[in-house]
Amino acid sequence: MDRIAQAFARAGSRNRAAFVAYLCAGDPDFDASLAACRAVIKGGADILELGVPFSDPLADGLTNQLAAQRALEAGMKAAGVDGMLTLDLPPEEADDMLAAGRTHDLKTVFIVAPTTPPRRIPKITAAATGFVYYVSREGVTGVRDEIADGIPEALKRIRMHTSLPVVVGFGISRRDQVNRVARFADGVVVGSALVNCIKENPGDIARITTRLQAVASDLAAGTAR
Repeated sequence: MDRIAQAFARAGSRNRAAFVAYLCAGDPDFDASLAACRAVIKGGADILELGVPFSDPLADGLTNQLAAQRALEAGMKAAGVDGMLTLDLPPEEADDMLAAGRTHDLKTVFIVAPTTPPRRIPKITAAATGFVYYVSREGVTGVRDEIADGIPEALKRIRMHTSLPVVVGFGISRRDQVNRVARFADGVVVGSALVNCIKENPGDIARITTRLQAVASDLAAGTAR
């Protein structure tokens, strides 16, 4: 069983959803980023989703756009991974990535959105080998006051076509929101609320890691069902 599958299995055996924490690799620099990743993991993250810094992000809101900019300016270039999510790569054009994944045991993650036509869901889930990521709202990433409607119904539609874990992200930033989603999802993704801990403490690794661990621990506590 690969490490992604192990993470979901371990969370499920404890009657909770997996906590998927997002950070941008290299933000605000390599050393601080490494410390931030360790703090989030120590705080209770089951899976660490690392964003690859890119000058023109497709789905990121301002918080994550600025994180990528900080990382690029610091010279971030490489990292080791267990799986890959490529936002703008449809399954029909993913043959090379899928082949590379099989060769290097790199799990693939594909997205289903609220606007995805039902007829496309089987094609998307068939291409995934790690888990399926349900983007719970239209638009870009960012902190929201309320979670999106219709999540349980969307997960039911997806699970008709796959036995892989299904995680939910976009707009989830508080413990109570994590808990509401964890009742239905196999995993809950939080990004901007964590990235903000870095933005709000520029240049202070100690404060960044202390704050990140506290926020991650609070969010992880919300995954219990």
